[in-house]
Amino acid sequence: MDREAFLELLRDPGLILGASIRIVGPTGEYGGDKLINIGTNRWAARLQLGHIQPLRPQWLLEMSAGAWFFQDNDDFLGHTRGQDPIAAAEVHLIRIMNSGGWIALDGNYYSGGRSYLDGERQPDLRRNSRMGITLARPLKRRHLLKAGFSRGVLTESGGDFTVASLTYAVVIH
Repeated sequence: MDREAFLELLRDPGLILGASIRIVGPTGEYGGDKLINIGTNRWAARLQLGHIQPLRPQWLLEMSAGAWFFQDNDDFLGHTRGQDPIAAAEVHLIRIMNSGGWIALDGNYYSGGRSYLDGERQPDLRRNSRMGITLARPLKRRHLLKAGFSRGVLTESGGDFTVASLTYAVVIH
């Protein structure tokens, strides 16, 4: 949408539904005899549905749900490696400020992705959740400063870490 349509949405938000698909091909260098590779030697696709529901004139509830699906890698150290889908959900409670900026409470959860080696289930189920806060403030006509903070709430796989970020964005069109 153009700038005017976006500003109209901020003044009078309405229900928004969306869908997306992302397809990732087996690009990058891949060596079937190496454990660590740049490429993955498989296709992957993410299907996602999103919903923004106005709650009050300056409050929005944004939700999305989706899943990653993976093709088997039939050249993984001489074996076939499969992976279950990974399901994910996000929710954002957003307060739009009079300045045109916004603040949001953010949460997510994902689960799945267990792998199989030659059909044998591996002990690597992924199930994690994070909570955070994001603040965005317009600086000039096409400039935005955004700060964010998040930390793990449930970490059953991978690292449990805290993230602080500061982003400066310029809209070019």
